[in-house]
Amino acid sequence: MTSPRDSGQIGVLVVALAAVCLAVVQGFVRFGDAVVDSARAQSAADAVALAVVAGRPDVVDRMVDGRDVSIVSIDDDQDVTVRVSVNGRVAIARAATTP
Repeated sequence: MTSPRDSGQIGVLVVALAAVCLAVVQGFVRFGDAVVDSARAQSAADAVALAVVAGRPDVVDRMVDGRDVSIVSIDDDQDVTVRVSVNGRVAIARAATTP
C-alpha cells in the first residue's frame, strides 16, 4: 500500500522522463539538420566547381539565387577550388581545368 505522501511521485518521474526524451529527440533533430546541411554544401560546392571549370557563370548564379547557399571563395589557379557555405556548414570542392 502507498501512503498519501507517495501518491505523487510517479507523476514527477513521468514528467522527468518526458523531459529527457524530448531533449534526446531535439538532439537527433539538430544532428540530422547538420548532416543535411553538410550534404547540401558539398553538392553545391561540387556543382559550382564544375560550372566554373566549364565556363558557365549562369549555373553558378542559379546555384546561389533563392537558396541559402553562399560562395565563400573561388580560387582559379591551376585547378579550381571552391568553398561554399550552407547554414554555416562549409564544403570544399576541386575541379581540374585540364583533362
